Amino acid sequence: MSTFIGKGNLGGKPALKYVDTKASEEARPVAEMRVYFDHRRPDGDGGYRDEGGFWADVTIWGTKAETAARVLPKGARVCVFGTLYKQRWTDKQTGQPREEDAILADDITLDLLRVEEIALRPPKDRDEAGAPEPGEELTHESEAPDSATRPGRRQRSSVARVPAGQ
Repeated sequence: MSTFIGKGNLGGKPALKYVDTKASEEARPVAEMRVYFDHRRPDGDGGYRDEGGFWADVTIWGTKAETAARVLPKGARVCVFGTLYKQRWTDKQTGQPREEDAILADDITLDLLRVEEIALRPPKDRDEAGAPEPGEELTHESEAPDSATRPGRRQRSSVARVPAGQ
């Protein structure tokens, strides 16, 4: 297995399914998709030329799988970060062993060159993530460079107050 980073286009909308695993009592979400990873190089005239590429099955698990299946359309240009491995099986018609490259993705991001619009959802459990309460004073900790404090000592300073009702 090898680390993989590549850009390509989705051949279709990701397919989402839920799979029972031994590690969990609940079924886990997994999204499967085909991606064409191209090998584009600058042509010297401001454009690009295709120097070949390959198709690969890409799988991603968990919340990212659900998000990918919900928001990624066919043709989306994505960057895939993950692990490249050989997918092996026996051909049902011929009985011959077969194999092809596949990618277990850790993350999939959009290539921003082709994005027109993005809508973000509010963060989950914002208060649990350390968001300040209305009226709470925000502080900033930094290494104090001046000679009035000892080297490496942190100095706290007030920066702002969060207005109530926001």
